[in-house]
Amino acid sequence: MSLCIIMPSIFIYIFICLISLYIYISFKPDNITVSSYFPLFGLLYITTYYLTKKTNLSLFTGLLVVIGKTIYRYEAIDSDSINNLGIENTILFIFGISIPFFVSHYIKYFDSNYINVINFVGINYVLISCVEYILHKYVMHCNKESKFGEMIKKIPYIRNKVFDISHWHIQHHLDVGNDMHIDEETAFDLEQTIYMGWSITAQYVPIIIAILAISRNITNVNISNLNILVISFIISFIWQYIWNKVHAEMHNLENKYSIKKGPYDEGLFDLNQLTRVLLTNHTNHHKQKGEKKGNYNVILLGADEWFNSNNKTINNDEYCTTNINDNVCQ
Repeated sequence: MSLCIIMPSIFIYIFICLISLYIYISFKPDNITVSSYFPLFGLLYITTYYLTKKTNLSLFTGLLVVIGKTIYRYEAIDSDSINNLGIENTILFIFGISIPFFVSHYIKYFDSNYINVINFVGINYVLISCVEYILHKYVMHCNKESKFGEMIKKIPYIRNKVFDISHWHIQHHLDVGNDMHIDEETAFDLEQTIYMGWSITAQYVPIIIAILAISRNITNVNISNLNILVISFIISFIWQYIWNKVHAEMHNLENKYSIKKGPYDEGLFDLNQLTRVLLTNHTNHHKQKGEKKGNYNVILLGADEWFNSNNKTINNDEYCTTNINDNVCQ
């Protein structure tokens, strides 16, 4: 497709998208909380497919812009600094929605095998980030009186595991002070509230296997079942290893964990830099109380943004009395 055809089309396309964005932001009712990431991904996917007739390039452009926007949003200082109709964000929006046209123009330079691998990695990150979000929000913060809690009560064995995990995690929130510090002498069982042992690995690996298998089917990446098994264990180990190191550092604890109990390195590597990157997000998780609690991603940031729970400005106006039965306030 020549530039002579692309340029008029892209200007009309951008104009329509900008008008739609303005109308949506200006007149959207407050009770509509659908994340903008989903229609944005759909727009990019459909536009790229219309121009190229290639599903892998369509998936590539959608993931590229969504992940790029996610990184930009996490880099923003606070929610108020992100003005969707401001000059900077408008320019970035125009750049993002224009990518399908440039991809279609330079289509011959894209190697399908490399694109498939990039898509495979991107989808896996997105899905695993969503799993971390779901487990933290609905299991670790499980409210027995919620619809999910009522459903879990009906499932033998599972209900005990979920409610035990929730109990430990709520205790963890009660142990954390306003400065994120935990007093080791008065804290609840730190091995249960701070760290993740080998039993979690056994539960997490099958989930990762399923995610990798789904990603393989979507992207047509050539990867064997054995490699999926090995990679799943590696991902689970690295995720838990980072959690065990970083989570303790976030709460100013001397890390006394052991490789015998779970993924750890006996203090071999220093992850202070990574802790500093993740600390603000996790601090906002602890400080936000009530129904607006968010920032459930601890290691794999992303899903909070996609599901409108990436709180940057903490509202502590509403006092919430915390006790072990008050999950909403944790």
